Amino acid sequence: MNSVQFLAALVCIIVSSGTTSATTLQYQCSGCIACPSGWARSGQRCYKFFGAKVTSDVAEASCNEYSNGDGITAHVASINSADEQQFVFNLWRDSVIPHSPDYINVNTANALWLGARKVGSAWTWTDGSTFSYTQWASGQPDGDGTCAHMWTHSAVVPTGSWNDLYCNSRTYRTAYVCELPAGFGTCSALID
Repeated sequence: MNSVQFLAALVCIIVSSGTTSATTLQYQCSGCIACPSGWARSGQRCYKFFGAKVTSDVAEASCNEYSNGDGITAHVASINSADEQQFVFNLWRDSVIPHSPDYINVNTANALWLGARKVGSAWTWTDGSTFSYTQWASGQPDGDGTCAHMWTHSAVVPTGSWNDLYCNSRTYRTAYVCELPAGFGTCSALID
């Protein structure tokens, strides 16, 4: 067992049994960092694409219906790095394009809601993470709303750029990705 496996086993053992006796060190974590079935994992976060076109508030409420094994609820995805931005975009692309080769049409959302909300004059994430990474399109945010979305394809703005928009516009609804921290799985015996 290498040091990474040992540390993972120890963390899993502490979480699942609360002990660290010599016999428990014969266990290996089989998925300590786990996502719910049907969710994609990136690092210690889980993500799931939902193609229904809804308002931002409906998307957030829908995400809040999911939780990990530790009781933490999901939120519409917050984007905290270029890597996370690319992962969320790829999740949309891989979910939509295989099912609709001509995906740029009126039946497919051309954007994804982000978990960004403007509170007063500051932008925040609905999951409480620090709002430090941005990918605003040129001239954005321009005060059109207090929610934000990421363009997934557009002839006007660069793909992946962000725009502010009204959260509950009657005329604008789009798809979304939910995000939650990975929970802890179970441990299995290496040696009986």
